[in-house]
Amino acid sequence: MLFFHGLPNPVPIFLAFFTVKLIGYSLAGWTLQRYYKSNFNFLLFAVVRIVAGFVVGLAFLAAGFTGLSLFEEFGRAPDLVQGTFVVVPLVLSRLFVWALLVWAIFERGNFRWKRFAVVVVLGTIWSCLLDTVAVSVTSLIHDPVDRFTTSSWSI
Repeated sequence: MLFFHGLPNPVPIFLAFFTVKLIGYSLAGWTLQRYYKSNFNFLLFAVVRIVAGFVVGLAFLAAGFTGLSLFEEFGRAPDLVQGTFVVVPLVLSRLFVWALLVWAIFERGNFRWKRFAVVVVLGTIWSCLLDTVAVSVTSLIHDPVDRFTTSSWSI
């Protein structure tokens, strides 16, 4: 399934990632629709969540990489610092997107801080879990044979 100069074809990887996200965020939207007794379309919620997450995530990652490049002007940053400049912006972008969408779609009429905070934190955790599933699925698509032949189970 190689595409250009040995690189994997990005289309099936993108489709698998998008499908995992669409299913996961549809389930989250359906749950929120029931919890808030809302009429908002849960499929529309999923698409908006995916697009907003992509756009905001890129912006936060760009800020993180900019911060990392400023940090590295004084020398190479340790791996932990490099990871921090990637992980922290990703988590913050998810918190921001969940907060924005939950407030704009579900909480505006009857805002309660505690409920809002719990839903946003649970949504952020859900996004991280979906990423774990999506990356696992796409890694199987990228090189399915190598996944099963180089396991630690070999004797």
